[in-house]
Amino acid sequence: MEAAIDEAEILIRLWEEKDVPQLAALSGELGYPATAAQVARRLSQIGGAGMILVAANASSGLPLGWIELQVVTHVTSDPHLEIGGLVVSAGARSRGIGSLLVAAAEKTARDKNIACLRVRSNIVRNRAHSFYERLGFTNVKTSKVFEKAI
Repeated sequence: MEAAIDEAEILIRLWEEKDVPQLAALSGELGYPATAAQVARRLSQIGGAGMILVAANASSGLPLGWIELQVVTHVTSDPHLEIGGLVVSAGARSRGIGSLLVAAAEKTARDKNIACLRVRSNIVRNRAHSFYERLGFTNVKTSKVFEKAI
């Protein structure tokens, strides 16, 4: 494992237009290949309750990771802030960047007066499960996802 990154080396900020190609590359590393054009279109469709934060190298500005957040409200539960995706570049993993992104999500939830941060993780992502458990998340439900093409 590489040494933890000095927090001063990383800037957590909202995504910017110049980040789109790197956001697309990181999406591919997460297992969801996408072109910069596809990512730009998707970003334009994220509503006011959603945001993308990037963990950027403070000196170069290059995004090393991102986290997608969405405020979710249902009739059956109080609002929660959901992590829609989280990825750190393969070359920067296991150095604390993911933890910085989750800490930024927690701050966002507190700022929005939302008492719950939630993440859904594919059952095969054991390393991700361990990461979230180390950060204090608890597995509260196992479910299946059904989809129908329209």
